[in-house]
Amino acid sequence: MILNPFRKPSPLALATQELEDAQREHLVASSAAEYAEAMCIYHAQRIERLRATIADLTASADPFPIGAGSDRFSAE
Repeated sequence: MILNPFRKPSPLALATQELEDAQREHLVASSAAEYAEAMCIYHAQRIERLRATIADLTASADPFPIGAGSDRFSAE
C-alpha cells in the first residue's frame, strides 16, 4: 500500500495523535507535580529542623560564647 504524503490525515488518525499527545503532556505534568510536592515536603522539614536548631541554640547559649567576638581577652 502506497501512502500519499499530500493527503489529509483521517479524523481517526488526528484524534489518535491528539490522544497520544495529551497522554504525554499528562505524564509530564504528573511528574512535575510529584517533584513539586516532594520539594514542598523537603522545605517544610528543613524549616522545622532549622527552627528546632535555633531554639536549642538560643535556650542554651552563653551570653558571651568563646569565639563570638574578640579573642584577645580569652587567655586572661
